[in-house]
Amino acid sequence: MSVPFAPALAAEVVRVGIEIAEAIGSPMAVAFVDGGARLVAFARTTDATPAAVDAAPAKARTALWFGRPTADTLDMAERRPVVYETLLGTSPHPLVLSMGGLCLQVDGHTVGAIGAAGARLGATDVEVAQAMLRTWVAGRDV
Repeated sequence: MSVPFAPALAAEVVRVGIEIAEAIGSPMAVAFVDGGARLVAFARTTDATPAAVDAAPAKARTALWFGRPTADTLDMAERRPVVYETLLGTSPHPLVLSMGGLCLQVDGHTVGAIGAAGARLGATDVEVAQAMLRTWVAGRDV
């Protein structure tokens, strides 16, 4: 299922992610990819690290690639590292096993994903990504 993304909604989703990162004082980057793993929207705080800038789209693509939150994939990879090391090498895009990537779903189908990276704790990356997801859901209902 392919779902076109309104640029304004994608921009609002990443704006919310950055707003939350700034409110909690965490240097971060956030990304929004479509179902083809193409970057639709991206933003970063002024003090985001180069690692966060690269990791945010990679987290979104990892959630999309595996069809689940990156936190779940990380847990599975810890149990079967050889399998996941092999799978990571099959993607044409950089993937990362780290918390902060979530799928965007419509009618049970993954149609895109978001990623948040750069916080000191993976749980904070997830918190920001969840706020972005809520913004996307609310925007689709409008």
